[in-house]
Amino acid sequence: MNAEELLSEQIVENINIDDEASEVNGSLQEKKRERLSSVVAGGSSKQYLGKELQLSDIDKMTTEQINKLYCKYEARLGASMTKTLGNSFINLYVMGVSNNANEEKIRHDKAIEKLEKAQQEWNKRRTQRLDFINEQLQRNIMPNILLKMLTKQ
Repeated sequence: MNAEELLSEQIVENINIDDEASEVNGSLQEKKRERLSSVVAGGSSKQYLGKELQLSDIDKMTTEQINKLYCKYEARLGASMTKTLGNSFINLYVMGVSNNANEEKIRHDKAIEKLEKAQQEWNKRRTQRLDFINEQLQRNIMPNILLKMLTKQ
């Protein structure tokens, strides 16, 4: 036995007293029968009732059979709705995560842009320092080289 069968049997055993009182006049029973008939007519009997049924099968069922089948229907419908709701929450979570990932990408791109700007600025200052050092060396070394050349002669 799977969980759905156990659940539907447990539900059948715990039929509410109010439901039984309402069934005396037959209105609730008729509503259940109509609902089951619409499920069968819609072609969803295998999904919600667990087996293929015809409208004539529903018409021939006793009150107890209708109650048992209706409980199976409610249990499976509830499970289907819960599954759908769960999937919706998962999709919502994934959308939130993807939005966060998009924000993270924007933050990353800004950080890369800032790093590239800082690197360009550093390279510019480095070039200026090297040019300054070369200029200073040329000013100080060239006269010394010329002086040495002249003194050798």
